[in-house]
Amino acid sequence: MDSIDEIAERIKEVMHRMSESPTSFADKLQVQRSSISHILSGRNKPSLDFVLKLLHAYPSISADYILFGTAVETIQKNNTETDLDTNNETTTPSAVAAVSSSNRDKKLKQVVLFYEDGTFSTYLPQATE
Repeated sequence: MDSIDEIAERIKEVMHRMSESPTSFADKLQVQRSSISHILSGRNKPSLDFVLKLLHAYPSISADYILFGTAVETIQKNNTETDLDTNNETTTPSAVAAVSSSNRDKKLKQVVLFYEDGTFSTYLPQATE
């Protein structure tokens, strides 16, 4: 897991991307306003309860992003998409073929399309029974 300072920075990034003030962020997470201030200043570490409240309030944010900074996030705000791109790996067509052939027995979790203008779209497969 990353250092607590890095987690606090990602929390700040979420607040910025969502155009939330510390006060409105605390209200949305239903936590005391002072807890946001203490986490952002480094005085306190975010608790598991705090992270769970953040993930519940913002379902488009993954725990992987908050805890490890590894996931590419799409945050829906006012019917527009913004991105938090923390994994800048490039996949070539041959790499896609290698991944596809080695994972034939696995179920698809999501598909992410990256566009030349730096935006992306995430698609989740529909559940089948």
